[in-house]
Amino acid sequence: APLLRSIPETPKLYDGSIVDSVLSDCYQGRTVKVEPLDERKSYVDIDGEAPGVAPAEFELIPHAIRLLGARRDVL
Repeated sequence: APLLRSIPETPKLYDGSIVDSVLSDCYQGRTVKVEPLDERKSYVDIDGEAPGVAPAEFELIPHAIRLLGARRDVL
């Protein structure tokens, strides 16, 4: 999401209320594929860790972690 729209939402990342933000959607699944929207380098951030850049694919342990991402229609 655009930086100026994202900044006010940042505190919601820490209390979990980000799932109610208009800037995010919440999904469940065992496999997550992260793909960039265009040719620019897109960094992946998972719970404060930076495992690399997109494209990437992750297999999850059920109920172990929540992943959040920006909605496409607000980018």
